[in-house]
Amino acid sequence: MRGKQPGTMLAIIFFLAAPLWGVGPTGTIVGTVTDPSGAIIPKVRITVRNVATNAQRQVETNADGDYTVTLLPPAEYEVTAEIARFRPSVYGNLNLDVDQTARVDFILQIGATSEAVEVSEAAPLVQTDTSTLGQVLDRRQVHDLPLNERNFLSFTLLAPGGQMAAEGSQNSTQGGAISVNGAREQSNDFLLEGVDNNDLYINQYSVLPSVDAIQEFKVQSGDYSAEFGRSGGAQINVVLKSGTNQFHGSAFEYFRNRNLDAKNFFDLPDCTAGSVPGTCAPIPRFDRNQFGGTLGGPIRKDETFFFASYEGLRLRQATTREATVPSQYQRMGVLAGVPAEFQNPAGVAVLNLLPAANVGPDLLASNLFSSSPVIRNSVNLLTLKLDHQAGTNDSFSAHYSLYNENRFNPFDPLNAFTSLPGYGSFNINRGQNVGLNWTHVFSPTLVNEFRVGFNRLRAAALAEHHGTDFNQQLGFPDVLTNPVDFGYPDVNILGFDGIGEPVNYPQDRHDNTFQFVDNLAWTHGQHQFKFGADVRRFELNSFLDFVSRGDWSFLGGLSGDPMVALSQLLVGMPDFAIAVSGNTNNGLRTTGMGYYVQDDIRVLPRLTLNAGLRYDYNSPPTEVQNRFSVPDLSSASLACSPQPDCAFFQVGTNGVPLGIYRPLRHNFGPRIGLAWRPLKTERFVVRSAYGVFYDVGILNINIFPRFNPPFFAVGLFINNGTNVIQDILNQPALPVVQPNTIAPDFQDGYMQQWNVDLQYELRPNWMIDLAYVGSKGTHLPATRDLNQPRPDTGAVLYPQFSTLLYVESRASSNYNALQFRSERRVGRGLAFLTAYTWSKSIDDSSAVFGSGVDPGLPQDSMNLRAERALSDFNTAHRFVFTSLYDLPFGPGQRWLSDSGLRSHLLGSWQLGGILALQTGHPFNVNLGTAATGTSITTFGIPNRPDLVGDPNRPGPVAANPGCQAPDQLHTPQSWFNPCAFSDQFTGRFGTAGRNILTAPGYNNLDFSLLKNIPLRGERHALQLRAEFFNLFNHPNFDAPSRTFNSATFGSLLSANAWGNKPPRQIQMAVRYTF
Repeated sequence: MRGKQPGTMLAIIFFLAAPLWGVGPTGTIVGTVTDPSGAIIPKVRITVRNVATNAQRQVETNADGDYTVTLLPPAEYEVTAEIARFRPSVYGNLNLDVDQTARVDFILQIGATSEAVEVSEAAPLVQTDTSTLGQVLDRRQVHDLPLNERNFLSFTLLAPGGQMAAEGSQNSTQGGAISVNGAREQSNDFLLEGVDNNDLYINQYSVLPSVDAIQEFKVQSGDYSAEFGRSGGAQINVVLKSGTNQFHGSAFEYFRNRNLDAKNFFDLPDCTAGSVPGTCAPIPRFDRNQFGGTLGGPIRKDETFFFASYEGLRLRQATTREATVPSQYQRMGVLAGVPAEFQNPAGVAVLNLLPAANVGPDLLASNLFSSSPVIRNSVNLLTLKLDHQAGTNDSFSAHYSLYNENRFNPFDPLNAFTSLPGYGSFNINRGQNVGLNWTHVFSPTLVNEFRVGFNRLRAAALAEHHGTDFNQQLGFPDVLTNPVDFGYPDVNILGFDGIGEPVNYPQDRHDNTFQFVDNLAWTHGQHQFKFGADVRRFELNSFLDFVSRGDWSFLGGLSGDPMVALSQLLVGMPDFAIAVSGNTNNGLRTTGMGYYVQDDIRVLPRLTLNAGLRYDYNSPPTEVQNRFSVPDLSSASLACSPQPDCAFFQVGTNGVPLGIYRPLRHNFGPRIGLAWRPLKTERFVVRSAYGVFYDVGILNINIFPRFNPPFFAVGLFINNGTNVIQDILNQPALPVVQPNTIAPDFQDGYMQQWNVDLQYELRPNWMIDLAYVGSKGTHLPATRDLNQPRPDTGAVLYPQFSTLLYVESRASSNYNALQFRSERRVGRGLAFLTAYTWSKSIDDSSAVFGSGVDPGLPQDSMNLRAERALSDFNTAHRFVFTSLYDLPFGPGQRWLSDSGLRSHLLGSWQLGGILALQTGHPFNVNLGTAATGTSITTFGIPNRPDLVGDPNRPGPVAANPGCQAPDQLHTPQSWFNPCAFSDQFTGRFGTAGRNILTAPGYNNLDFSLLKNIPLRGERHALQLRAEFFNLFNHPNFDAPSRTFNSATFGSLLSANAWGNKPPRQIQMAVRYTF
């Protein structure tokens, strides 16, 4: 299926938008009007005017002197209060944020109606009328903070509760991932102008708009109103810029290269005249250019406006990794030990593909190979927006956003254990997001908003060497014969980095989301009612040819010895192999519906109650040709014929529903919260809330049953002691079928969230916030092996099957945190945000599937309680400080305020910074081999070793006397004590617990220096920028090597393997704005 061309989609948008215009994400203004004695004044006319477009809304205060203006687009407003016998009062410069309830109270003075009173007091930063947790970043912060990568997702890490995802997790390999308040990285809902912006396959954002197109960014981190749902984590809202009555725009260029940068910690030092080969190298290549511009303005003054944005990225960046390879001594030893007539040509060919070590003074004994191949990435971003005001009662908008990326990654992005270059991927990502909005004012107290949205993503990934049959060239048998599936076979060797193309490539998918939203806001007395519906129809058309070139594993048998595994490779005798047959073409369809009612009640003048109820229904996804099947777990499938097809039931037969599991109709999510001002001041508020939030899940769970017979089969071929590479796939008694299925009682997971929050405004534009935040996850999806052999006897429940991957909603989580925030909006040239989180997150599964770092399966699928431990993404402490400061020199400032040369040279300078400090994530140690004979799967081997000592204590371990222990820990050579682990056991599982070690933390300061130069008056300006990412070049290490018996076990091998922790980089930029 081909994606629609941008021109076609734009034509559709503008054709449909001709009579329409809307507001998307909205906010609310509330207030009370009194006289100087404190008596309420009813029937006061309140006029709210959008300063940029002159659009106006009018309401009157009720009998209690209160007013409410709902469904206002985020913008700068002027609020006026007028009534006979009192002087009008005008409140200006009110910046209304997305989903904000801003309070503007008036005290009217008796006097002539022609004498207006200008109110200069700033609106309070504390949230006096809502219990939602969240953080807003305004346009200045979005534009001027030193934002590495210029990706809006980074903003979520500036707020309390936002945490970096575990390295190598599924979404972190796909452009970035975050965890918020104990929820998984897939539990966030992304909205662009109120339109669904999710890639439902993995629940990542679909379209990444240019930062220069963003008016405002808000992350709602917890206990949000019933209007929002479909996630147990955060609501991430992006509001695009709009045109105004004045033309405005920008042009920019951001530039980086290696001449301005520091080396990665693991890059070899610069070469000098006396350098020894293998101990030096030049700095790897890095060239990055981001460029583009924006333009907005009126089509017809006060009525119709446009905004357009384009941004391009061209990146060429070398990325350094160290791989573990056989030393020259090991090569010579294994070659000498295996006579030439017993050497398998395919095994020899693979051994020859493993490069020689190139790091260290003794290259004959070294096991380290360092490489710096180049990532190539080209990205184009386009955003268009139209706004129209049709009279005083109707407003409309339309937007179109395009994200188009073509990327080459020289390393396997799905396998953290392969740090050899040459087995990378080509990735194509093309996201398009369309929205049409209409807001109609029926009366001052009744307003409706209607929205239609469409989101489309094409995501394709091809192996680097697709089209070339390297199986044949190396002497391996072919598995799938379509040229798109060709490339290098996957070969795993215990103790060393293997070879092979990404196991899940090729793949291609087209995601379509159709969305219809209606929200009705009604103000009645002390009640602010809001009712609505959000209906989304999802389509996923894809194929995913995993293991298409086969997988051969040389694990040293039960010895756990890398030299034995190397000998196995040379003679061509794998422990096991995996092969597949069939096709994976897939067409998923599902519908999600959310209905809600929200009532914000002003119970007392200083107490607001937020009460809501949301109902979510998510239909079980079905396949357009019913190509789902589930295993028959009865004894009848043992002797049926023909095998293996007869051992599976197709959906729609034998009582199996078309969607595998029954529809769930009980997803009611209550929300209750309060905001209380116990003192006679607007500056202090006590807030608390509780809510239930249902997750929509991710569609890559639901494609699981597509990979079963008779449509597709995974064969697991275990060596009988005589098989070699060429014939292991031909065993007459094999393949053994590996089924994939979903529990028939599967249900949507949900999060319970609660908080107690204290906010206090120290002075105008400066507030502090202290909160306790908790959450509990229930029925979270997780995977286990339902057919796991007994570790002592090897007996299985279902002998007709091998590993039986079973997805069920059995996982749970618990999160508790103390969160502190101090925020100052711009005042005297200084704005800052401080966020600190002290938290603990516990679960028994952090992701439904594994990643390149962890297999995602429990060690013992029959003892799930043993998996209860710190979450993969747990971060005990995280501190972030962001600031923008205008230096007090130059025109209009405290010093050098004249118009002389010194004033212009030394004035208009701005400093910016983001300081982030956090402790490390927990991680597992694994055996790398199934010592107990269990859990050999395509998702990895989750077995853990025995724990025989304290891994966080240096020195010899009494229970492991033959192991040479390090004298010092938390160094690159020895992050933990490897002698604290042992594999000297059989017939049982290892005693090491899950996530008992902690990876290195994170310490990073990004800094910017900006010079603003006025041109041709104040409407034109030139900005010169120098930005320093990781200013002090602090090495932020990835987790250490965690595979037992690896030559590098316990050592730190990389920093910035996932692209989010670079060494110091300096970026120069120039921006022109008008």
